Parts: sequence; C-alpha cells; structure tokens
Amino acid sequence: MRNSEECFRSVVQTASDAVISINRSGHIIFWNKAAETIFGYSAEEMTGKALSTIMPERFRKFHEEGLYRLLSTGEQRIVGQVVEVAGLKKENIEFPIELSLARWESSEGAFFTGIIRDTTERKHVEKELRISKRLSDALNDISKAINSTLDFDAIMEKVVVESAEAIGAETAAVALRERGGWQVKYLHGFMQELKGVRLSDTQAKGLVSAEKTRNVVVISDAVNDERVNEQMVQRYGIRSVLIMPLIVRNETIGVLFFTYHSKQVEFSKSHVDFAIKLAASLSLALKNARLYEAERHIAHALQETLLMLPEKIKGLEYGYLYRSATEAPTLERVLAKTNNFICRTNSPFAFVTIFFGILDTMTGKLLYSSAGHPPAVLKRKSGPLNCSTGTIQWWERLRR
Repeated sequence: MRNSEECFRSVVQTASDAVISINRSGHIIFWNKAAETIFGYSAEEMTGKALSTIMPERFRKFHEEGLYRLLSTGEQRIVGQVVEVAGLKKENIEFPIELSLARWESSEGAFFTGIIRDTTERKHVEKELRISKRLSDALNDISKAINSTLDFDAIMEKVVVESAEAIGAETAAVALRERGGWQVKYLHGFMQELKGVRLSDTQAKGLVSAEKTRNVVVISDAVNDERVNEQMVQRYGIRSVLIMPLIVRNETIGVLFFTYHSKQVEFSKSHVDFAIKLAASLSLALKNARLYEAERHIAHALQETLLMLPEKIKGLEYGYLYRSATEAPTLERVLAKTNNFICRTNSPFAFVTIFFGILDTMTGKLLYSSAGHPPAVLKRKSGPLNCSTGTIQWWERLRR
C-alpha cells in the first residue's frame, strides 16, 4: 500500500495539471506542485485549508451546498464530468479553469480528487481567433464597399464609419496632411465642431509618428503618452488610440485613427493586423480615386477646349455630357440618358418631344432619331430644302 501511495505521489507531482484532494469536510489533504504554480500557494499554505479558498466569492456557497448534497444524497452532478469554472489565484485574480472531479473511498470515509487545468492561454487563443475572423469578414465587406466607387469623399466617409464599428472604436477620424499640418476632415462619433480643425505637428505627435514610421501606431495608455494631444485627451476623455498612415504613391496623404473613451484597450495582434490591412486597402482605393479624378480633370479640360457649341439661339439652351472616348455615343445610350433626365426633372403629365442626331463631320453623314417631331428638314449651304421620309435616315454629302 505504501509503495502504491508513493507511486501515486511521484506521478501527480510531475503532472502539468493541478491535482488537489479534499476530505468530506472540504479541506485540502493533497496539493501537487502544478497546483502551487497555477494558484500561487505552496502545499504547506494550503494543506488543511478549505477548497473554497481558491474559488471566487460568488461560487463558495454553491460549492458548500453541492458538497453537502453529494455526501448526504449521493447525487453526483459533476463527478466524472469536465466542467468549466473560474479559479482564484493568491493575488486575488480570477482565471478560467477546467475541472474534472473523481470520488474515492477509504476506511476513513469519502474523498474527492480534482484535476484542474488553467485554460487562460487557450481561451485567449480562441478569443483571438474569433476576433480575427470577425475583423477579416468586416475587412472584406469594407474593401468591397470602398472599391465600388471612385469618389474620394464617399470612400473616406464610408471607411470611417464602417471600420470604427468593426474594430469596436467609439470614435474615429481622418486627418489629411495639408500645408505642413493636419486637417481633421472626416468624423465618426466625435462632435462635428472638430471637422475642419487644423493641428500642427507639435499638437499631433501621434500622427507624425505614424507618418515617419509608415506603420500602425498603438497607444493603449493615451493619458500618459506624450504622442497624444493632452487637451484632446482631457476634453474628450480619450483612453486609447490606434493610428494608421494612408500612403499614396509613397507619400503619406493623411491618417485614420480610432479612439476609445470608456476604457483603456490592450490592442491584440488581430486589431493591429486589421489596421495594417485596412490602411493598405484604403490607400490603394484612394490612389485609384486620385488617378480617376486627375484623368477626369484632364479630359474635362480637353473637352472644354475642343468642344465648340453653336452660337446661342433665342429660346434654346445648349448643354453637353462628357463620356469616355471608349464609350461611343450611340443613339440608344444618348436617348436613354436623356429620357432618364427628362423623367426625373419633369411632371409625368408633361408632353416632351425629342430629336437627336449624330453628324459625322468627316463624311458628312447624319444619323438621327425623332420622337414627337415632324420629319426632319435638311438645309444645305446651297440648293433646296430636303424633307426626310423615314424615322432614321442617312444623309450623304451634307457639306456640298
């Protein structure tokens, strides 16, 4: 018997899980080395102490009632089961544990042995995986949204709101780099009085840090970090900040930052990864938007230079719609655009007629369509008037 007991003690003393035995009164009679490591108490400290010592206060009454029920009625709710509960370290810190309980008998009566595993790390990994999956899904949705438009303002406004909600930030803003400083332009959650506010580099050290490092800046304790504007911290109660640079063509055009007010946040790897990927996706979208705007500006300038509208005629208004050269101005496209405009801007009871023609100035050919008008009349530089007989007609050699 003594050899068996020594063998048992040798095995459990080298186990990585805590092994704790109690008597029928709930007092500890065995406490292995892993229990010392996990809970912070030595075997000498815990031998003879109540098991409830390592339980959070709110569970102690249930433990005592359960032990009494088990001994008096034999009801075994958790014996032989693996249950998740909370343990209490010597430093009065709660942590998650898994408990497997067994009952055994001897000549001295009933005893219980529990095998306890600290699941803190596993719970942390599981939480990280859940956060990572949620943020990954949110990033995909945000990327689809910002890539659905080339409008710079629309992109920024959408990202500020949706990314803040995804990462759990209470407020967020975009500050653009302008004339040696920073201008707050897009907001979520902040008071609108901040919109348009200009900050110097001295007032925005955190933004400058993101610009210089070209990386995400993580500030968990904003109150004691000099990179965060002290006046902003005090006025808005900022506790934590996450800042990411927006880089287009190797130039930082601004920063997007998330702020937390109700509590200090310890940012996880998932938060930082989300910020890095969001900044990359947003920077690419902004690059495309800027290229599009630049090309549109050039095309518009060329169009205004090359387009020669007819001289004004009393009672008529002229206008034009620029389209890419790759999008040919077919009858169908122009008439569809015109029809949509007319429907939006006129009463459904209005009677509207239309005539549309495409004149090829190189060949002198005219293609036209008429709705509600009498047949078209062609007036040449010389010669009689000609009246067309069809709805769509090709006219040759108009410039005779």
